[in-house]
Amino acid sequence: MKRGIFFDKDGTLLKLQETWLHAMAHFIDHDLSEWLNDGDIADCSAAIGLVDGQILPNSIIASGTLMDIANDMYRHTDMDAQTFYTRVKASVTSYLAEHIHEVTPMDGAETVLKALKEKGVAVAVLTNDETDIAEMMLEHTGLLSYVDLVLGADQTKAKPDPDMLIAALKALELSREDVVYVGDSLVDYDFSKNLVDFVGIGGTFPKSVTVIEHLDELLSGTWFQN
Repeated sequence: MKRGIFFDKDGTLLKLQETWLHAMAHFIDHDLSEWLNDGDIADCSAAIGLVDGQILPNSIIASGTLMDIANDMYRHTDMDAQTFYTRVKASVTSYLAEHIHEVTPMDGAETVLKALKEKGVAVAVLTNDETDIAEMMLEHTGLLSYVDLVLGADQTKAKPDPDMLIAALKALELSREDVVYVGDSLVDYDFSKNLVDFVGIGGTFPKSVTVIEHLDELLSGTWFQN
């Protein structure tokens, strides 16, 4: 039986389209439009994976950090990367705080996390978001109370670098063999590869990967059976 389970956040525990899609669309419509023409805005949106009102799988907006997003967009403006990043974070944080009701959990997320906690399984959320943004979202959806540790890309190197995973193992005093990691992207797969067992949720992964369609399938698997 595994002693710990680590989750990605967006697309795994929380619905991605309802969070970053709306927040970034707001930034583009209300901030970026003040600095760029329509052609450059379209190029910026495509560069981060926001196309025709949808987030592309495994794109920067789906799997990267806010700094990654800023680095791909600022070149179209007259701002430096750090200034642009500061503007993006302020806009996204403000939007999410004002529209926190739009942040919704994946189906079955609370049921699964509650069951895992009752089994004594350590739960961590490892995300390329900023930690404070991640905690705000998890708190709103009622999931934070089931989570032992939240690590964001502001505390360690971003995924797919394994630094965040190694830090979580150390913080929770778990070995690599104790843990399964659940994520929805190839970045998550690369992040956990050769370190801990990986379970993909939805998406397209190598044939060797165990893939589930719904979170509650975690409870029927062998990972957490006594």
